[in-house]
Amino acid sequence: MNLNNSTLDNWLISPSTEFLKRGGDDFEYHSKYNVFRSYLENGLHKEVTKQAIYNEIKSEGDIDKVIWLNDHGPNHIKAVIERASQLLDNGKDDVQNFIYSLNIREVFLLLNAIQVHDIGNFYGRHNHENRVLDAIKTGLTPILFDITEVKYINDIARVHGGKVKYKDGSKDKNTIRTIRKEIMSNGYPIRLQMLAAILRFADELAEEKQRADIESLEKGELPKGSEVFHAFSACIDSIIVNHHKNTVEVHLKIPKKYVTRTFGKLIFEGDEKKVIDVFLLDEIYSRILKMHYERIYCSKFWKGMVEIENIWVQIEFYKDFNAKSETIDFEELHVHRDITFNLHDNYYPTEDGKNIFDHCPDLIYDDSSKITGETLKQRIERDEK
Repeated sequence: MNLNNSTLDNWLISPSTEFLKRGGDDFEYHSKYNVFRSYLENGLHKEVTKQAIYNEIKSEGDIDKVIWLNDHGPNHIKAVIERASQLLDNGKDDVQNFIYSLNIREVFLLLNAIQVHDIGNFYGRHNHENRVLDAIKTGLTPILFDITEVKYINDIARVHGGKVKYKDGSKDKNTIRTIRKEIMSNGYPIRLQMLAAILRFADELAEEKQRADIESLEKGELPKGSEVFHAFSACIDSIIVNHHKNTVEVHLKIPKKYVTRTFGKLIFEGDEKKVIDVFLLDEIYSRILKMHYERIYCSKFWKGMVEIENIWVQIEFYKDFNAKSETIDFEELHVHRDITFNLHDNYYPTEDGKNIFDHCPDLIYDDSSKITGETLKQRIERDEK
């Protein structure tokens, strides 16, 4: 799809003649979308993050086990749209069979699904992906949407997370398989699973510094179990989709004070919540590995449309300096050499590794010790002596 470095919502305003609206009501897609977007931006999107936190506090007796959600409001929605646009902006045009492009109705449905995918958090984090319609039923009026549009939007949105439960009681994250692969709507083929995969991975990539509650993190005022999630967001510098290299680039910049300490992390052991202490570097490894697996999963559904094969990561470290100092010594700013690594499909599937070091064996020091949060802290403290 050729978006010329623009975004899907801008493309929807003036699509080429090959993508004109066919059938349905008398309203243009961009007009319907903008009305619904404005309805959400002036209401639920502004409230969803704090309402999710409120519900957590109300239901959880231990404040340290409260999920202090990072930003899921209008800025996050904008970021997901930008990431989805970057994934699709491959510079290719094929209006005859839509191999490389979404059609206008697919763009319309995808954008609306992005708008609502996290809205269920209004009722709390748990099972939020299945509460889209509960949260927005007053906005999905027949004036804007017919019943089939509501169903498609909900289907695309609800499979961005959660798990599928099978008859034998087992569960996995293969939620996209639960919706139809393709349907016809208003004269256009709608590839529901492809659209769901694009939303799901765009959401995975929509991490940025602005999502973190940095002030509360710095003051030690966050619930213990949410610390590392905000620390991770705070260190994201940029995430770039590079189609020339078929790569997603993740750039992180970490202050020394975040490296030499641990952060609280809420985990689940069965149905029980537990708070553990983790190093930020180890959390970064975990999150990047999840991104890698999500890319592999989503690529099953977007074949031909998106060609991303690698997750390349660069981690830089820096030290705060005294702004009142007349000179800045470079050596004083140096903390640790950059850490870079690349995740791609270079293994036989049944022998898939369980951790980052199985995928990236070069993440070691000269003495062959693994670069973990603990060894990184030890090296920095040793070098300062």
